[in-house]
Amino acid sequence: METTDTTTAGRVTLDYTALFEALWPDADAHCYLEAAGMNGREWFRRFRSGWRQLGAFKFGQEPGLERLVALAGGADLSFATILRSQPAAGAPVKPLAFLWAGIPLRLEPKRLHDPGLRLVVGETERVLTQLAAAPVPPSATLHEGHRLVGLWALATPLEVSAARLPLTRLARVFGGDHELADPDRATLGLPGSIVSSLFPQFTVRANATQPLRRVAIEDLERWLA
Repeated sequence: METTDTTTAGRVTLDYTALFEALWPDADAHCYLEAAGMNGREWFRRFRSGWRQLGAFKFGQEPGLERLVALAGGADLSFATILRSQPAAGAPVKPLAFLWAGIPLRLEPKRLHDPGLRLVVGETERVLTQLAAAPVPPSATLHEGHRLVGLWALATPLEVSAARLPLTRLARVFGGDHELADPDRATLGLPGSIVSSLFPQFTVRANATQPLRRVAIEDLERWLA
C-alpha cells in the first residue's frame, strides 16, 4: 500500500509490503527473510503472493507478516536487512539489494510522568535535511523513532563481502550506528510497527522516492572514497 507523503515532496509513504517489493523486486522462492517480534523470530519465503511464513501451515494458506504483527500486538517488530538462501542463521547470504546508514536521534531526558522518552523537537527534520543534502541521497528513509535510517537501493545487487566497506563508510559519514553497519546482525524496524519506548506513541514509517531511485555502487564509492 502506498500513500502520498505530504511532508516530503516527490516521495510516498510505504507500508512494509510495498517497501519489501521496492527493495527486493527480484526476490524469488529461493530467498528467505527473517523477521522478529516479542514472541520470537520467524522465517518468511518469497512466493508469488508475497512473503509467507514457514511452519506447519496448509500449503497455499501460509500467513504473511500480518500474523507476526498480530502476535506481537503490533509493537517493536523488526526485519533483517539481508536475505538468505536457506531459512537458517548462518545460511549463505544473497547479494545485497540496498545499503543503509542509521543515524541515532536525540531524545529528551525522561519526564517524571511520561511512559516513554520524547524526541527532541526538530530532530527528525534535522536528520532528513542531512540525508537529503548528501552527494548521493538515499532512495528511501525509515524512521524508527529513536533512529532514522537512509536506504540506498542498488542498481545492481552487491555481494556482502564487497558491501562491508561502503556500509562502514556510510556509518562514518553520518555519525551513524556502527553496529547497524554489520549486515550479518543488522535489523530494521518494520513499517507500521509501534515503538513502545517512545511517547507520544510512535509508528515506524518508510518514505521513498517515486519511482524508487536506484543507485550505482560506483557513484556511492566515488562519494565515500
